[in-house]
Amino acid sequence: MNLILQGDTGSGVSYRAIMYIPAQLPKDFWQKIASGLNNVRLMVKRVFITDDMGDEFMPRWLSFLKVTVDADDLPSVTPVPPW
Repeated sequence: MNLILQGDTGSGVSYRAIMYIPAQLPKDFWQKIASGLNNVRLMVKRVFITDDMGDEFMPRWLSFLKVTVDADDLPSVTPVPPW
């Protein structure tokens, strides 16, 4: 199943996300549970930015999800001086 989400972060940055949810988990999923690394892809204006969100980004039991988030802009991390 594919789920398409659109929204706004509240700070003026809009995004679109596509989430793939498999109809069935593999039979050995709970025995060979993988980390959720590289299951979430961040893109800006359809340009790939990263898929390395860190070990603690998503719980291991959600590792079956595949998500792509595409934002219209990448917010600035450093504060802009007021002058």
